[in-house]
Amino acid sequence: MKIALLAGGLVGVLLATWITPTLIAWWFEPPVEVGCSCQEPILWAMSTFRRTQLVGLVSGAIAGFVAWALFRRSTSPTYRT
Repeated sequence: MKIALLAGGLVGVLLATWITPTLIAWWFEPPVEVGCSCQEPILWAMSTFRRTQLVGLVSGAIAGFVAWALFRRSTSPTYRT
């Protein structure tokens, strides 16, 4: 069950990271031609945010795995024969 929750959360984060910037840029697209449009700067900012969030997700997963591996080794029982 814990793995299913973790996998579901990971899929949710990945989908939100991928879809949300596009939706935000769409909201800022003016319906008529105006003198200035904020869509290009918003697309740049959201793509930078998307990249940063994915890098954080991957590096956090790697750090968590390394911490788990180190903790698991240090607490494993020692068998004497």
